[in-house]
Amino acid sequence: MHWLITIPSLVCGLAISVTDLRRRIVPRPWVMAGVAVQCAVFLAVGIRSHDLWPFVCACFGLMGAVGVQLSLAMAIPRHALGLGDVTASGMAGFATGYFGLECFLWFWLCMGVLGVGWVPAYSVYSRVRSRGRTGDGVGRLRVPFVPVIATAAALAVMCCT
Repeated sequence: MHWLITIPSLVCGLAISVTDLRRRIVPRPWVMAGVAVQCAVFLAVGIRSHDLWPFVCACFGLMGAVGVQLSLAMAIPRHALGLGDVTASGMAGFATGYFGLECFLWFWLCMGVLGVGWVPAYSVYSRVRSRGRTGDGVGRLRVPFVPVIATAAALAVMCCT
């Protein structure tokens, strides 16, 4: 039940996932609020247990996730990854980094596996849903990826604790 200390990140991840699914935007103030509350919880637990190393690992997880996702966002053409995905990955990296490198790597593995299934499934769903609507139907499909990020983080935390 050690995973319960990540509830602020889980709740915020759920909220921004719903927003990403409905509007295709990730409200950065929500993400920052989630990280701030999660930081307060991690610090309180660390101070109470006289062990701040997990908090330091969480900070490394945040920086690592933002760095990797930002690198991917810059390397992939056509703006496939946005800044919202980067900030959501930072929050998820903060939550998974608290439990160590193994949990952080499980997060990336889960995100890759879930993403491979999510992108084609959402593409098919979007095409089926848009049939019969007016318009030319030509345009870039924007797949909301924050639900994959939040789900991968939740799975990684539950598997590693």
